[in-house]
Amino acid sequence: MLALLRIIRPINLAFLAFAIVGVILLGYQVEGALIHPRISHFWFVILFVYVLCSVTASGYVINDYFDVKTDAINKPHRQIVGKILNLRDTRILYFGLLLDGIIFSSLLFWFSGKFFFTPIVFLTQILLFVYAKYLKKSFLIGNLIVATLTIVPYFLILYIFEFGFVLQVVVALLSISGFFLNLTREVVKDWEDTLGDLTIGAQTLPIRFGENRTKKVVLALLKLSILILLVFIGVYVFFNPNMWYVLALFWPFIAIIVLQTQMIRRLRDGSWSPTKVSKNLKICMFLGVVWVYNLMLALNVLLHTFAP
Repeated sequence: MLALLRIIRPINLAFLAFAIVGVILLGYQVEGALIHPRISHFWFVILFVYVLCSVTASGYVINDYFDVKTDAINKPHRQIVGKILNLRDTRILYFGLLLDGIIFSSLLFWFSGKFFFTPIVFLTQILLFVYAKYLKKSFLIGNLIVATLTIVPYFLILYIFEFGFVLQVVVALLSISGFFLNLTREVVKDWEDTLGDLTIGAQTLPIRFGENRTKKVVLALLKLSILILLVFIGVYVFFNPNMWYVLALFWPFIAIIVLQTQMIRRLRDGSWSPTKVSKNLKICMFLGVVWVYNLMLALNVLLHTFAP
């Protein structure tokens, strides 16, 4: 049972649920209920979160299934498939999660009337399989697919719940920032796994470009991520010059900028390993989700403060 929990990454799934619920709650707070499902909104949100977590879990399982050889070299102390779970049981678990995602996405379609939800879920499952089997160790293509799939849940929120302009801005910002953070982390993870990837003839960016060029790519992605956040904050300051509002609304973004600036400095002087950078990128992603809850709290305070 412990092995089953470890292979589906419960902490990662909890983080995903935390992010999705935050965006949905913000939508309800700002724009109210724009969709009227056949069940209560509470259970509808629970079902939506469950489907996305189930699909994500299936991706983790099939990824570990095809990574048996490289995991034995790169992280033997954390290897599950082939060590704790055999390949047959892993396949059964994967197909169970696959079926689970299709059944419950169809149920959500029934409650919401959103026909394309189930096909999108099925397409995502196919992409996760193709990525794990064929594209994970390719040159950049796999990295781009993962970075793209990590922002799909936010667009599904807009599709299912029909939230308007405010949430569209929030989702756009989270998606752009999340895309580059995840792309950076995927490149860094390939950098970490270079030894194992060499044994299977992978063609990842670190193997094709070498360590020095990979470091330059990571530095460029970090700078681009900082620039995106600075532009967004700058636009807000231009229209709302009150600095107290800026600090209240965007302190998580400011913390991300500070942390990424430190990453750039540490990478340049060689004092941080790829593993250290990867862990700090996780912190940046967490702060990005914290921004959603911080925005919700700040808007709530403003509404109560200035309400007639």
